[in-house]
Amino acid sequence: MPENTFIYDTVWEEFREELQLTYDEMCEAIMFNEDRSLFNELMDRVNHCTWQEAQRLAWMQGEPPEYKRRVPEDCPF
Repeated sequence: MPENTFIYDTVWEEFREELQLTYDEMCEAIMFNEDRSLFNELMDRVNHCTWQEAQRLAWMQGEPPEYKRRVPEDCPF
């Protein structure tokens, strides 16, 4: 379980709404399904949001942000 349960709970609820599942269906899909792809996707989103929060906190404290991903060369903007 992640340290910041607020982020985990928020991402979990957004993911559940995106998949249009009920609470019980989401619990079953995440916890009891042998296919771990939904759980892995959920944890990837949680980790990304946790990273964003850490970067936002660093920026607010005057530190430069750490760029996790490069902008692809074929990016339209």
